[in-house]
Amino acid sequence: CALPIYLSALETQFNEDPSNIDVMIQLVDGYRRQQRFEEAVTVAKKTQASHPNDVMVLHMVGDIAMEGRLYDDAIQAYRDAIVANESPGNVNKLISGLINADRLIDALKEADDAIAKYPDFLDFYMSRGRINTLLGEYDAARADYQSYLDRAPEDAIFRKDAQQALDQLSQ
Repeated sequence: CALPIYLSALETQFNEDPSNIDVMIQLVDGYRRQQRFEEAVTVAKKTQASHPNDVMVLHMVGDIAMEGRLYDDAIQAYRDAIVANESPGNVNKLISGLINADRLIDALKEADDAIAKYPDFLDFYMSRGRINTLLGEYDAARADYQSYLDRAPEDAIFRKDAQQALDQLSQ
């Protein structure tokens, strides 16, 4: 019973100042715990309007929307994060979101573009390998995993995963 009272107090605080990120985070967390994802996304978007280029808030909107299977909202938030701060990490977040939303053709296009723009950001080869595997393009997937292994240092975080994926595709 305490959660609705707690949420009610947070809603009041949020309505008084929707730009308050701390209150927004607490309110969104409360909504998420109750599986109220649309309300959580709406709250996060209101805060995001006050902080239009805040990548953390944009990622929060995207992550909450993704968790609630509100894929269009999630993908838009990830795209907005790239506009706010174009970086390989933000692009990779978009690609992961597209994969999770089962928008594999869009994910493949984004991965291709990302590799062309950031050829040394090796995570993109892993992402594209996963996409190609899901699409049944096994030769392309093997090439992506091999590209990762060829470029990655010996202690690279995904080296073991790339080798396992390559081994599975070679069976």
